[in-house]
Amino acid sequence: MTKGHITLKRSIIKILLTNINLCKEYTYKPVIDMVDSQERLIEEFMSHGKRYTRNWFFKLSQTLQETNGKERLEEGCAIGIDDKGNVLYFYVVDGDLDCSNKKLVSLEVPHGVKTLDCSNNNLTSLEVPQGVKDLDCSNNNLTSLVVPQGVTHLYCHNNSLTSLEVPQGVTHLYCSYNKLTSLEVPQGVTHLYCHNNSLTSLEVPQGVTHLYCSYSNLTSLVVPQGVTHLYCNNNKLVSLEVPQGVEVLDCDDSIPTTKRTT
Repeated sequence: MTKGHITLKRSIIKILLTNINLCKEYTYKPVIDMVDSQERLIEEFMSHGKRYTRNWFFKLSQTLQETNGKERLEEGCAIGIDDKGNVLYFYVVDGDLDCSNKKLVSLEVPHGVKTLDCSNNNLTSLEVPQGVKDLDCSNNNLTSLVVPQGVTHLYCHNNSLTSLEVPQGVTHLYCSYNKLTSLEVPQGVTHLYCHNNSLTSLEVPQGVTHLYCSYSNLTSLVVPQGVTHLYCNNNKLVSLEVPQGVEVLDCDDSIPTTKRTT
């Protein structure tokens, strides 16, 4: 049997077997990776009366993996490789792409993604396309990250980042547990979580309400008016001026603190 031409759409599997002039379409509703579903694929086809061999279906899924990766990426399907070398496909559903907790070591993200969750993998690099607004790439092994304009929520904590350029427009910034020695925080950030880094200085812009900068190497800290939650313990601060409005404060008991009156 010669290899047929195989294409995969979002919910329709079309298989054309040219040797026997057979063309059938099957609706495959679950948004899952065909390569990881060989047993279900076998059951689906054998239930339609034609008893192909198990080996044929394994070859079919392998062909699907090798020949249609590019097409599936163009059709809005992300392509990942896990730590065992398996190729996995992930569909974008209403702009959302969730490929978290898959032990991925590489990932290609198509255009059209608005929410990208690739957290809890083994990624060492990541190319984020334009258009992403919510980005969660936390708990990976990233050493660098280019964040495109338009991202508003950035979760990149628990990586190995040594530097990070945060674009304008980010409101929620979670970059804790990295290797940052400096961080420029743009105006507009309201939630700033940069604790457990190696920061020696930090300029906090107006508008921040939640500030977590503990476990770093800060020797001074100016806390702007409007902060309600302040965590700055385990630094090298010698004094701290606390603005009015702070509701939750966690700092070292040995640090002299004064309450700002205006």
